[in-house]
Amino acid sequence: MTETPTLDGIYDACNAVDSGESKDYSVFIAGTKSSDAKVKKLSAQMIVRYWKNLNEQRKNAFSALTSLLVDPDPESASLQTRKAVIREMSHLVKIGLLVEETSHVLSELLQLTDRNDETTMVNDLLVRFLKSYPKEVLSAIFKNITASKEEPYRICLLKFISAHISDVTPSLFTEDLKKMIEDQYREILRDVTAAEFDLIFGTMRSMECYKSVKGRLSLYNIVVEQIDIEQRLLVNDVQRCDQVLYFAERTQVLLSGNCRSTDLVNFLISSLRDFRKSFPGLRNRYLRTIADLMPFAGTLEESHVVEMFVEFMILIPAMPSENGDSVEIKLGNNEKGPEHELKLNELEALGIAVCTAFKSNKEVFHKIRSNSFDLQLEQSAVENWLKRMLYLARLLQQYITEGKSELKKIVETPSPKQDSDKQKTLENSIKKAENVLKLAKDLVHTTPTFASVLPSWKDTSSAKSAAV
Repeated sequence: MTETPTLDGIYDACNAVDSGESKDYSVFIAGTKSSDAKVKKLSAQMIVRYWKNLNEQRKNAFSALTSLLVDPDPESASLQTRKAVIREMSHLVKIGLLVEETSHVLSELLQLTDRNDETTMVNDLLVRFLKSYPKEVLSAIFKNITASKEEPYRICLLKFISAHISDVTPSLFTEDLKKMIEDQYREILRDVTAAEFDLIFGTMRSMECYKSVKGRLSLYNIVVEQIDIEQRLLVNDVQRCDQVLYFAERTQVLLSGNCRSTDLVNFLISSLRDFRKSFPGLRNRYLRTIADLMPFAGTLEESHVVEMFVEFMILIPAMPSENGDSVEIKLGNNEKGPEHELKLNELEALGIAVCTAFKSNKEVFHKIRSNSFDLQLEQSAVENWLKRMLYLARLLQQYITEGKSELKKIVETPSPKQDSDKQKTLENSIKKAENVLKLAKDLVHTTPTFASVLPSWKDTSSAKSAAV
């Protein structure tokens, strides 16, 4: 037998095997190395045909098959050979041997090929394997994901899992398989991009086992593990801050009365003072994240609720009696704008967080009202807090009145000269001011209701979808 047999040599070997004259299949393995595309195709066909009988030669035969799949030659002959091999390998699904190894090669090929017809063939074959052998196939795909440093490749495979995990029948979706998937995702989540996280998070949310209260709680805990709440959040570590806030923002869809965010909120609030030093964009995002998580936080550490209240009071401009000057918030006379002077972004987010926290921690509010806390550290900020809250309300009312007057002028301006961006900005600022005013009035009331308000950063449609 030659190392590169001819077509006739392949047929002769096939006849010899069928008649029982020979049990040597090496000629078919050698045929895959031929320069003749027809010999390659026929050899691949024979390897699959005698797959069950190969025994000790099976691994060599498998290597021969896969060498045809990963052939980088762009020539049409090589492409046709790869397609022929893919078609032949589809017969291996029924046999069920070397499934993980086959899936490993197919998942590699899924990303390497850029031809739509070839991609479809590989995708369909991998799906067929997945439906019959989910654990082996997913294990192979996960190994390729964790081994790769290339984000496009990882995303390609994560998208495959996301698109086809639902193809696994309930009878094959065992607890063992669920645990394997969860463990693999935990491993991948240790170092992911935002796009990768969204794919993983979305896939897990779509799985039936994560739709129950227990499942959502389990998924929430997985995300919190990646945040690592035991490690303090340092404002100068911008990359970690961004990642932590991104993860925290995504957990909101999991939360409910049975799935609390208490540990995550306590963790975030513990860095509240540090975030005074952060740039405005990050600080606003941080405060809004706390506000969004607060409705599901339940009972918090008293010190954290007090700290938020103190931080809110610090944001209120000093009263005339405190600095000897009269403070006026005018739309046209402030270089940085009244929104900057009043810090409406921070006041709104922190105000919503504070009032929501008081609703679940009423005893803390009563202690503050009766001066039962030692607030010496920020005494100047909380001293006469009721008067300062009323002063804030007066400033806000002034701002809202002037803002609406200015808005009316913009709206009544002839269309070509109308500044739509300025109009939207002003409308949003007025919405923030109205929210803070509502919160301030509630806090000074003898019997506050701590009623919820719709944050300016959420429109009505998004709020409705979140509620669903």
